[in-house]
Amino acid sequence: MIATDSQYARQRHIWPLLVLLLIWIAVNVGLVQVFGFSDGGDSPRYYGSAEKFLAGELPGGKSRSYLGYSLFVTPFVALGLDRFAIGCGQILLSGIAVFCLYLLGVFLYTRVVGFIAGSLFAAFPDIHYWNLIVLPDSLFTSMLVISSYLLLSATNRRQITLALILTLYTCTIRPNGVALAAALVVYGLYLLWQAKQLKWLVALSVVGLICLPIFWNTIGFMLRGEQVLNQYTEGILIWGYTDNALTFSEELSDRVENTWHPLAAVAFFIFEHPYYFFSLVINKLFYFYSHVRPYFTTNHNLISLAFLLPAYVFAFIGIRTSTSDQRKARVLLLSLLFFQSVIVALTFADWDARHLIPVLFVVFLYAAVGVAKITLGLFPTYSVFLSR
Repeated sequence: MIATDSQYARQRHIWPLLVLLLIWIAVNVGLVQVFGFSDGGDSPRYYGSAEKFLAGELPGGKSRSYLGYSLFVTPFVALGLDRFAIGCGQILLSGIAVFCLYLLGVFLYTRVVGFIAGSLFAAFPDIHYWNLIVLPDSLFTSMLVISSYLLLSATNRRQITLALILTLYTCTIRPNGVALAAALVVYGLYLLWQAKQLKWLVALSVVGLICLPIFWNTIGFMLRGEQVLNQYTEGILIWGYTDNALTFSEELSDRVENTWHPLAAVAFFIFEHPYYFFSLVINKLFYFYSHVRPYFTTNHNLISLAFLLPAYVFAFIGIRTSTSDQRKARVLLLSLLFFQSVIVALTFADWDARHLIPVLFVVFLYAAVGVAKITLGLFPTYSVFLSR
C-alpha cells in the first residue's frame, strides 16, 4: 500500500512527538520521585477562593489577582481531590504546552525548529518543578504557550474566538498576566496597522483612552501591594533576600512620599534618583535572565548558566525573521518578553525562577531557529532535512 501525502505528513510528526513525550515523561517522573506533590505557602489562598466560588461568592483582596488559578482549582476542590490530582492536572497541561510549542515551531519555521524548541522546554527541570506545587506558576506558564500558539496559528473566526478566550483567561491566572494583556494590545494594533485599518486603530485608541483610568487604577493596585518604594529604598533585588541589597543613603522627597498613585511615585523616584534606579534595574534583570542566585548551590547555578547562556546566544542569532507570519509572531512574543522584563525591573527578581519560566518558551523558540540556521550553514548537505 502506498502512503498518501497526508499519511506521510502525519508519519513525519510521529517520531519527534514520541521523543518529546519521552523527555517530558522522564523529567516529570524524575521530579515526582525526588520532590513529590506539595502545597506552597499561598496554596490556602487558592483553596479558600475555590470554596468561595463554590459558595457563589467572589474572592476579595489579593486573591482577585489570581482568579484564573482559583477557577482551575475549583473543580478539584468540588470533587474532594487534593494536591496530587491538581499536580497531575498541571503536569498534563505542561505536556500540552510542549506539544503546542512544537506545533508553533512547525507552523512558523520547520519541523526541526519545533522539535528543538519543544525539547528545550520539555528538558528544563526548573519549568516542570512547579507542576508539583499548588501554585499558579505552572498553569500560567503552560497557558502562555498554549494561548500564544492558538493566537498565532488561528485562521478562522472560531479559532480566533477560542484563542482570545483562552488568552484572556491566561491573563487572570496571576498578576503577571498584565504582561500578556499588554502584549496582546500591541499585537492587535500591529495587525490593524499592517492591514491599514486606520478607522479601527482610531476607534481602539479612543476606547483605550476611555479605559485608561481602569488600567491606571489596576496597575496602582498591583504596585501598591508590592510596596515598590520600600523595596527601592531598601535596595531589594531579589524578593525575600537582603544580603545583596544596594544601599540607598538619601531621603525621599515629599513629592515621592506624598504621591497617592504608586506608578506616579515611581516616575518621580526615577526622575530624582536615575543612577540608583537604573542600578537596581540592571541588577534585577541580571538575576532575572541568568537564573543565578547567591543562595543556590554552585552546581545549580552552573547548570542554569550552561543551559540558558547558549540558549540566549542562539536566540539572538535566530531572532531575525522574513515571512509575514514570522514577523507577526515576533511582535507578540517579544512584546510578552519585554513587558515581563519591565514588571521585574519595576518590582524585583523572584526568589526562584517563577518570573522567568513563563517566557522561556520565547527564548527556546528563537534559540531553536538559531541552532537550525547554524546547522544549515555548517552542514548544507542536510538542508533538505532541516527545511522540511
